[in-house]
Amino acid sequence: MVKGRLHLGAEGVLELKLGLADETSNETYLGLSASDFAENPLRRYAATANDLMRWTRTQAELSWTAPLGEQVVTRTVLYHHYLDRTWTRFDKFAEGPDVHDLLQTDPTSGQGALYLSILRGEEDSASLDDALALATNDRRFHSGGLQSTARWSVGGESFGSDLEVGLRLHVDSVARLHTEDLWMMTDGALTRADAPTTTTLDSDAWAQALAAHVHEDLRIGGIHVLPGLRAELIRSQRIDEGAEVLDPRLAGILLPGLGALAPLGPWLDVFAGSTRGFSPASPGDPVEVKPETAWSNELGLRHHQGSRHAELVGFFNAYQNLTGQCTLAGGCAGDDLDRQFNGGAAWISGVELVAGSALLMPDGSELSGQATYSYTRARFQTGFVSSFPQFGDVSPGDSLPYVPEHQASARLVWSHRVVDLGVGASYRSGMLDKAGRFPVSDADIPPLFLLDASVSAQATDRLRVYATGTNLTRSDALVSWRPFGARPTAPMTIMVGLKVGPPEPSGAADVSPGAP
Repeated sequence: MVKGRLHLGAEGVLELKLGLADETSNETYLGLSASDFAENPLRRYAATANDLMRWTRTQAELSWTAPLGEQVVTRTVLYHHYLDRTWTRFDKFAEGPDVHDLLQTDPTSGQGALYLSILRGEEDSASLDDALALATNDRRFHSGGLQSTARWSVGGESFGSDLEVGLRLHVDSVARLHTEDLWMMTDGALTRADAPTTTTLDSDAWAQALAAHVHEDLRIGGIHVLPGLRAELIRSQRIDEGAEVLDPRLAGILLPGLGALAPLGPWLDVFAGSTRGFSPASPGDPVEVKPETAWSNELGLRHHQGSRHAELVGFFNAYQNLTGQCTLAGGCAGDDLDRQFNGGAAWISGVELVAGSALLMPDGSELSGQATYSYTRARFQTGFVSSFPQFGDVSPGDSLPYVPEHQASARLVWSHRVVDLGVGASYRSGMLDKAGRFPVSDADIPPLFLLDASVSAQATDRLRVYATGTNLTRSDALVSWRPFGARPTAPMTIMVGLKVGPPEPSGAADVSPGAP
């Protein structure tokens, strides 16, 4: 990535950002059976030997920030992104059981055990019926647009106003060409079957969106009132080769929101907010597929006194129509890929707690810590039957899949002159693999605990050395059964790096795991 900035004096600032990324990897979607996972979570089946991911992504952004008088600042961004991705991977048996169900049930006898042995490379394919179907998904994504905002700020000590208005024009498109080839398992290796390549999807989809927003931060004394409104108009279409061409779909919506913050004392604030959310239907979906809409509400208290801070927030999100996007990662296949499914009404509520403090030690070092906890209750309010694998046969009161009820994390950092040392831990409770009721079973996702650490040292005035380690307990816990098979968490990872730049005060560097 390359960034450049040109200061134009009273005319403002011109910025250019260019990016290029490329990947070649043997990524796969095929996991393991329960017994194989227990023996070696990092095992790969012979059926994935030809799995190959290749992609290239480019980006370009040109922005201009300029003042209009003394109280108005404008910012305009012109952007374009492109991604070319080709992924060949194991998809299914030509004729055989559902692979997700096969690996989750882990059969030890009968036809199921035979198919599982073929995946492992222990048995040969006897005919095209038990051949392995390898899919190649060739996709090209384009997105681009122009966005402009203007912010008008006025006020003094007892009154203030920050008014922002913005307009955005966005266009994107995706061309998909999905093909399928049959391969035989022979002596533990894949050999090409005497069968033609079939095209499973040849489609082009596009969308055009026009969005406008206005947002106000009105301050009267210590009270902030934050109303806002966003309007979106989206036109989209999907054209599949050999299928009926539907007229472009047009959708429009108004998204209001209102927030407020008020002091209850010198160290305590109360805040609340309510915002309407929206996710449009995918291009090409039939008219009976409705967009996702929801109202998100929160009410909380915020404490701040010196180096201590704490926050308690309760939230309630009411989905009028929760949708499920049918991707291969979610366990979908065939004609259901890239489709969107209605999930009916759902309520997601809970509470979040954050607390932190810093302590100055006698030797001049600082010890700081922060802990977070959240409880989430996610329930369907309507019953329905869906072909989306993670929904299935849903009854009112069922919990949403892959939403943990409990999550917690804690981090402790010691900073002494040029050295920072940090240690952190995170926990989440078990999750359902499919909509249903708690507690979790062996067919679901167990709890997960991870430990990380970091160290950073200022070697010279302009050189900082850092190291981070994640999953230091080397946990191999199961994190998903989707799209098919047990999949472990990422293994222990150690990263060492250098930062070159202006001197940083002790404690200022970001040495958390994954930081650049």
